[in-house]
Amino acid sequence: MATGILRAALVLLVVVGCGCGEPPTLPAGPSPTPPVPPFEPPIQGEYTLTFTASSSCSLPPAIMQRSYTATVAEPSRGSVTVALSGAVFSWGLARFEPGFNGTRDGERLRFTVKMGDGRGVAELVDGTTELVWDGTASATLAGSNITGALNGHISVIVAGDPWDGIAECEATDHKIDFVRR
Repeated sequence: MATGILRAALVLLVVVGCGCGEPPTLPAGPSPTPPVPPFEPPIQGEYTLTFTASSSCSLPPAIMQRSYTATVAEPSRGSVTVALSGAVFSWGLARFEPGFNGTRDGERLRFTVKMGDGRGVAELVDGTTELVWDGTASATLAGSNITGALNGHISVIVAGDPWDGIAECEATDHKIDFVRR
């Protein structure tokens, strides 16, 4: 009987001493991989940007549709800038950089087109007429192009005199189209 007690004590000592009495721990697996954001095709580059006034507008024919060269950049994720060229940009004596800013969420883009903060879209059309676009655009990336609607205001004024209006139009369905060059 002393041998049985001795054997049991030895087994107990071995089990406790080796740590075998505790449940085994599994080796740590790989840490979870953070979710990969959906692929967003790059949009930076040069486009032909066309603003088309709503069919409900009664504007001079030369004003109903205007095209510019647009250089689109994404300075940071979710942020978009559009710089314009290809026309004479003027708004009275105001100094501004032709263009506007926006945001991007995947294939959806939003732009704020307005005169202010040193940016805007105001074109000297024929030397005597200024055209000003003002509003918010919602657009979608479609292939390599961007297309959408501008909810806003178009003003046509005598050059240099913002108080001498020729025509204007407020609509939710002006078109904004960027065609990649």
